Amino acid sequence: MIYDIYKRTANIVAEYDDYKISEFNADNINFVVYELKLKARRNSQIICKEDGGIYLRKFYPSGKATPIKEEHILCKPKKSSNEMVIVLIFGKPEMIIGLDERIFVSAKGKTKTKKDIYVMTEEEFKSFDSDK
Repeated sequence: MIYDIYKRTANIVAEYDDYKISEFNADNINFVVYELKLKARRNSQIICKEDGGIYLRKFYPSGKATPIKEEHILCKPKKSSNEMVIVLIFGKPEMIIGLDERIFVSAKGKTKTKKDIYVMTEEEFKSFDSDK
C-alpha cells in the first residue's frame, strides 16, 4: 500500500510550525505529503476553504449554551501537475468540511483536475489507492 511506502521511504524536505512536507515515489507517481503536526480531536473540525487553505476550527466550552470557537490556518498546500499532493491529518476530527468541492478531494473521491489535492486522516491514508 501507498501508506507503507510513505512510512519507509518518505524524505522530509521542509518543516514549519504547523506541518512538515515529505516526498516519496510510488507506482511511478511523485507524492508530496503535508503532514499536520496537530492531532485532531472530537472538539475540532478541519476546514478546506476556497482560498486553498486548510484550517483548524476548535471549540472550547464557555459555560454558556454555545461554545467558544477558535479558527486558524494550518497550511496552504501547493501542487505542480506532475505530483500527487496529500494533506495528512492525525487523529479523528469531528469532521472535515469542504471535501470533494473545489480543489480538495477525499480519500475515496476522484480528482477532477491536475490541481486537486487529497485531504485525509491517517486511517484513510492506510487504505488509500492512488489508481483513481
